[in-house]
Amino acid sequence: LCLKVLRPRHRLFSINTAGSLFWVLKTYTVIMSQEENKPAKSRRILVIDDDPHSIDIIIEPLKWEGYNTLGVNSLDEGLEVIDSWMPIIIILDFKEKDIRFKALTKIREIRPLASLLMLSDESSTESIILGLDSGADDYIVKPFVPLELLARIRTHLRIRDLQEQLLFANEKLKE
Repeated sequence: LCLKVLRPRHRLFSINTAGSLFWVLKTYTVIMSQEENKPAKSRRILVIDDDPHSIDIIIEPLKWEGYNTLGVNSLDEGLEVIDSWMPIIIILDFKEKDIRFKALTKIREIRPLASLLMLSDESSTESIILGLDSGADDYIVKPFVPLELLARIRTHLRIRDLQEQLLFANEKLKE
């Protein structure tokens, strides 16, 4: 993780409230530029879809942006790839609801911080709520607009970058 550190702002101080110790970092203003530090080819995105033709349709716009993508057509194969390849975004598209929710549960166990995007042709409010409440970070209704998919991917990458910055800052606080 490459960070740019700007001018110092304030000191590091702690606040003890109700027996809990909270550290507040106000030492530096830290920024990170995704374009300079995270090239698209370093961003691993896995597509798990039970329809091989759909995998190509989903991966094509990701290739436009230069993302490092891989597509598999079974949950078992997807779990193996997740364990070894460690993607930061996983796109799921299964026709059967049971497999969809089984996949969400298993993937969350292996990669709790990965962004999970669920693609589905079910557009009812109940289906969307169930998908999100079951562990998906985003729900995209098919047919989807490729540019919207890319915008959502960029959003999840920004969130991921912020998570990494927080983890880095927490480690620095522990030192």
